[in-house]
Amino acid sequence: MLAAAECLRHFDHPSLVIWAKEDRVMPLSHGRRLTDLLPHGRLIELADSYTLMPLDQQGKLAHAIRQFIPDARSPHCPFGRCQPLPHMVHSLEMRILLVKGYSFVAEQDTMHAVVLISANTEWRVVRSYYPEPELHLSPFGGWFVVTLEVGEQAEPVIFFHGGWGKIAAAAATQYVIDRWSPVLLINLGTCGGFEGEIAKGTILLVERTIVYDIVEMMSDYEAAIASYTTSLDLTWLGESYPHEVQRALLVSADRDVQVADIPHLKARYGAIAGDWESGAIAYVAARNNVRCLILRGVSDLVGEAGEAYGNVAVFHEGTRKVFQVVLRYLPAWIASATSSS
Repeated sequence: MLAAAECLRHFDHPSLVIWAKEDRVMPLSHGRRLTDLLPHGRLIELADSYTLMPLDQQGKLAHAIRQFIPDARSPHCPFGRCQPLPHMVHSLEMRILLVKGYSFVAEQDTMHAVVLISANTEWRVVRSYYPEPELHLSPFGGWFVVTLEVGEQAEPVIFFHGGWGKIAAAAATQYVIDRWSPVLLINLGTCGGFEGEIAKGTILLVERTIVYDIVEMMSDYEAAIASYTTSLDLTWLGESYPHEVQRALLVSADRDVQVADIPHLKARYGAIAGDWESGAIAYVAARNNVRCLILRGVSDLVGEAGEAYGNVAVFHEGTRKVFQVVLRYLPAWIASATSSS
């Protein structure tokens, strides 16, 4: 830890350290020592606060950060325009602020890729895969930053828990777009496959989404369905994929696939699988003109009955297996987007 701290002497850009004056766990003297290590460090001593400054002094902390960001980005800054830390991709507009051991990603900064995770079970699997990163909170769920090896560069990627169902998915997608302006929005998740149409474990590369649980009684039902049908532009991917996938449409509804609905979904849409959130995510991304990649793996099958219905352990195990694949190849999918940007 001491050796790592010494490396800060070589960080030749504006830096902000915010420390609580009354903190007894990490005394103010530590903040002053940290500031002294940074060649262009500035210390703000926050009064009437202890260790959890984001809770004790939310307003003052946010104000200090907002004041710092424009100063560090100004073309008139005496240190020149700030560049990201060495382990970040040079094209990202991202800054790490040292605030009592917390890392903050500025709200107006951009990220190249944000990964949206919907179901709670899926999020638990992702967190077990990446247990170390600090968890931040949002109005929808937790999020964290992981540095992935993308091509020949290290790239920070945000994983965001948006929540299950269309309402949470749509709201979280817009929140992510507004906050980080991602070039690429990725949704990793699961779906229920129609028995006899698709094999368990198959990863779908979604090219079209249809929200089918719309009940329109006063006007044109087909027009209502078409309003929330989204075609995803995947031309940027080329013809070679990082691993085996099946390109297909995915139907979405705020309910698990009902056995009685399958014949209708197959006949009308040619569907082979269904989920809860992809339709909302694709719809919002398209209206914001944000490149969207949806990879959903078949965690369980629905035939004469749903194999996970009443036996949720089947879904849990299927989710774990799906995410072993999609997380392993995630950097390669991001690299595909990077090379075509």
